[in-house]
Amino acid sequence: MDITIIGAGPRGIMTLGRLIAWHAQAQVNINVIIVDPFPVGGHVWRTDQPPELLMNTPAQQITIYADDSVRMAGANSVTGPNLAEWSDYSDTPAFIKARHFSNQDFFLAQVKALQANDYAPRNVYGVYLQWAYEDLLSKLPSSFQVTFKRTEVTAINRTANGYTVQAGEQNWPADQVVLTIGHYVMRPTEEEQKFQRTAAENGGFYLPPILPGDANFSAIDAGETVLMRGVGLSFYDYVAMLTAGRGGQFSRAANGQLVYTPSGNEPRVIAGSRRGFPYYPKGYNQKGYGEQVMPAFLTDQRMVDLAADGGISGQSFFDLLKRDVELIYYTRLIKATYPHLDVKVFEKAFTTERDPESVIAQAGFKPEDRLNWNRLVDPFSDVIRNQPKMIPDWLKLLVTDAKLGTKTGPLTSGLEVLRDLRDQVRFAVEHNLFKPDDYLNFLLRWYTPTQDFMAVGPPVIRLEQLQALMAAGIVEFMKPNMSVRVSNGRFVAQSANDETIYSARVLIEARTPGVDAAHNADPVLESLLAAGLAVPDQRRLTNGSQFFTHAVSLDPKTDQLMDHNGQSVVGLYLFGIPSEGLHWMTTASPRPGVNDGNLIAADRIAQQIVTGRHNFDDHLNQ
Repeated sequence: MDITIIGAGPRGIMTLGRLIAWHAQAQVNINVIIVDPFPVGGHVWRTDQPPELLMNTPAQQITIYADDSVRMAGANSVTGPNLAEWSDYSDTPAFIKARHFSNQDFFLAQVKALQANDYAPRNVYGVYLQWAYEDLLSKLPSSFQVTFKRTEVTAINRTANGYTVQAGEQNWPADQVVLTIGHYVMRPTEEEQKFQRTAAENGGFYLPPILPGDANFSAIDAGETVLMRGVGLSFYDYVAMLTAGRGGQFSRAANGQLVYTPSGNEPRVIAGSRRGFPYYPKGYNQKGYGEQVMPAFLTDQRMVDLAADGGISGQSFFDLLKRDVELIYYTRLIKATYPHLDVKVFEKAFTTERDPESVIAQAGFKPEDRLNWNRLVDPFSDVIRNQPKMIPDWLKLLVTDAKLGTKTGPLTSGLEVLRDLRDQVRFAVEHNLFKPDDYLNFLLRWYTPTQDFMAVGPPVIRLEQLQALMAAGIVEFMKPNMSVRVSNGRFVAQSANDETIYSARVLIEARTPGVDAAHNADPVLESLLAAGLAVPDQRRLTNGSQFFTHAVSLDPKTDQLMDHNGQSVVGLYLFGIPSEGLHWMTTASPRPGVNDGNLIAADRIAQQIVTGRHNFDDHLNQ
């Protein structure tokens, strides 16, 4: 059996691992070709990217190996370490030295120092992925062959017996193909093209949305003004590259506060976005292997019951989710600040009374300790919308709480619930429990970016650094609702209801490329769409109109592409980010000990390839 996996990142390597496990059960001859224009590990996790770029998940919560927690049909016969465990392996330094990485000394120092709850540099995860790939190869029997081709696939053509994969001058047959291409290239929008022309014609610098590891800021001069649009994860990356990456130093003052000493090579960063506030931090991890909060309100059965009459509304879903967050927040708050209250009494009342809000009111919490959802979702709401000087105060509160930890800090523990209950959101998505209009307007347009803002942020050290950079005058924030236009060959930024105007020759789009099947520029997806072997995913609203989810359409039971006739394309699978919108939170890294959905999907695809069967319905009913 000839199998091609397009993409050598985490999902491609996970798929290989599960194919090896299924091969042991089925005993068929398998020949796998893995293709990627980048080395093993893929584009996002390149080993030659700037060392300032960090992961946003603790090292002990990163793996590509299945474990006993994963409810999958295949045997758990191919195991291995998580990122933190791998860093402690005795053979890891020898592996690094044998590969002659240009930044070998950096890698050796990192794996020696890396602790379970540290946030590793992204290039170190790339080294781990290369090690894992070679570890899998060492476990292959003679009837299982693997070849890696470093090239770009340009087309997949269906034949009478399967597929032909094209990569430049090369082509080869495949019985089955798995697309694990991750983030793909998008066609620039009209505005992006306009900004590119402006920079080219006027000696400016414009960076469109790209992966941060690909950015080159050598054309940005020290001391000049840089406009950054977007204050999410890429914002933190770019700020790190333009400060610590240019020789600036962070150090601790006697009071424990982080202080920044400029190198003199930094630009002045003016940052803004619609929301106007940077992503919240990840707290210091206190959770052990597989430890997660279980829902008391947003349970599978309650969601099924709510959906019985035409689907779940976004408001009903969020009301339940908020209660789970509040339960954890207030129980942690009681332990930290209200010792006279009985945690168990509060918890029982909160989960059993018909009106949990009355339980909160009767507990007697101070007004400033009450969880303010409006401020959480929009820190500039109400009274502080026109007071950007409040940013340092809110940052200080977030940092202080995050450093208490994910089981101690009240706010941090509460926001961790959004991360722990992602499978509840996936359950609703995979079972089509949302009302059609709420799937679009609530889940895709509102909740997903909102939970990204509150629960997908960087490690807390990044916000400490941001505090220091603001104090040093290196970074300044605009008020919410930033807009950018061109005037006299320069980029001009202004916020709504604010007369302040910022002008610069440099504009950085501080966000990763979007995902939109209809506007992608990836040659593989383009060839499949052109041939009718793939179509953009569409859904119908209650008024009869259609909307695009931005995903490539898949059969959710088999992970196989759907063609222009609405039929499954047998033997052509897609796994990961291009399905975002049809599946949910496909960018999340696989986590050990929590029945991770990435590993389930990899096992399901491998099972079908090797045996022709799948256990999708069994998984959903567990």
